[in-house]
Amino acid sequence: MQYNNDFNYIIKPKGNRKKVKDFTKSLLAVLMPFQAIIALISCIPFRESIELTIQVSRREKCNELLYTTSYEIWSNFMMCINVLIILIIIYDIIQIKRAGYKIFGHILVLFLIRDIYLLYRTCNFNEKLSFADIISVIGGVFRMGTVVIMAITLVHYPEMLDILMKSNALIFR
Repeated sequence: MQYNNDFNYIIKPKGNRKKVKDFTKSLLAVLMPFQAIIALISCIPFRESIELTIQVSRREKCNELLYTTSYEIWSNFMMCINVLIILIIIYDIIQIKRAGYKIFGHILVLFLIRDIYLLYRTCNFNEKLSFADIISVIGGVFRMGTVVIMAITLVHYPEMLDILMKSNALIFR
C-alpha cells in the first residue's frame, strides 16, 4: 500500500496490465444507442399490431397476438443488432481479460444495466469521460422512453393484456 500527500491510501494493481483498446468501446457507443432508437421507432408498428389484434379478436375470438409486417421487419432488424452487440461485448470482455483485469464487474453490469456499461468501463479504467460515454447515457434515456411508451400503449388497451396472458398460457402448456 502506498500513501499520497493527502494521507489517502492507493492500492496499486498487481501484475503488469496492458491498456485495453477503445475500438470495441467506439463500436458499442454507436450500436447501443442505435438499438435504442430502433426500439423507439418500432413502438409505432407495435401499437398497430395491438390494434389489429384487438380488431380480429373482437370478431373471431382469437387469442393470439398478430404482428404487422412492419413490426416484424423492425423486430428482426433489432434482433440482428442485438446479436452484433452481444458478439462485440464478448470480444470486449475477452480483451479486458487478456489485459489482466478482472471481468466479474463488467459481466455483472452487462446483465443488470447494459446501458451504462460504457460508463462503468470508463470509470473502471480511470479514463476521462468521452463522447462515447455521453452517447451511451443518451441511449439509456431512449431505452427508458421506449419502455414508457410501451407501458402507456398497454395501459391504453387493457384487453391486450388479457390476450397476452392467454397467448402466453398457450405457449407454456
